[in-house]
Amino acid sequence: MLGNNNGAKLENNNFKKLYTSLYAYFLDKKLVIQGNYEVGRAARSSVIKNMSTIKAFAAYKSSATTVGVEAFRQLQTNNATYVAGTDTAFSDAAASGISFFITQQITKDRLNFFARFDVYNPDAKFNANNKYIGSYNSNKETFATIGLDFVPYKNVHIMPNIWYDQFHNKLPDATGKLKNDYDLVGRITLYFLFNK
Repeated sequence: MLGNNNGAKLENNNFKKLYTSLYAYFLDKKLVIQGNYEVGRAARSSVIKNMSTIKAFAAYKSSATTVGVEAFRQLQTNNATYVAGTDTAFSDAAASGISFFITQQITKDRLNFFARFDVYNPDAKFNANNKYIGSYNSNKETFATIGLDFVPYKNVHIMPNIWYDQFHNKLPDATGKLKNDYDLVGRITLYFLFNK
C-alpha cells in the first residue's frame, strides 16, 4: 500500500509511505507468521529524515491456549538531535522492541488468564557522549501485565489486572528516580462487545 504518510489525518506534506505485509498460516491455521516492512520520508528540511520499520509476528492458538511473540526494529535517519560544540548535529536512531504474550482458558466461556511482557529500547545507537536535545527519548522500558478475564454474561468481560512498567534512563548524568523508576498499578478493565 502507498499512503500519504500522515495516518488517518489530512495530508499536510508531499511525502508518501510504502507499507507491506505478508502472512501465512500453518498447522491447520493454528500457527500464523507475519512480516511487515514500512518505509517513508519524515522530513526534508533542515535535514532529510527517513523512517523504515521491519516487524515480525508469530502466534500459535489451540482450543485453550494462545502464545505469541512480536518484534520490531525501526531506523530513523537524522532523527536524534544533539549539541556539537556551538552547532546542532543529527544522528540516526534505532528503536527496537519485543513482546511476548499468552492467554490460557481456565473455564470454558467463563474465565481466562492472560499475561504479556515487553522490552523497548528507543535508540540502540545511543551515544553517552552526545548531549541530546528536543524530544529525544533516552528511557529503556520494560512492561509486564498479568490478569484474569471473567465473563459473567455473554459479551461482558471483567478483567482485574496488574501493570508493572520499569524505566531506565541511559543518560550518564541521570540519578535517583530519574535514572531508574517504575510504576505498579492495579486495575480493573470493564469490556463490552457490541453487535455479537
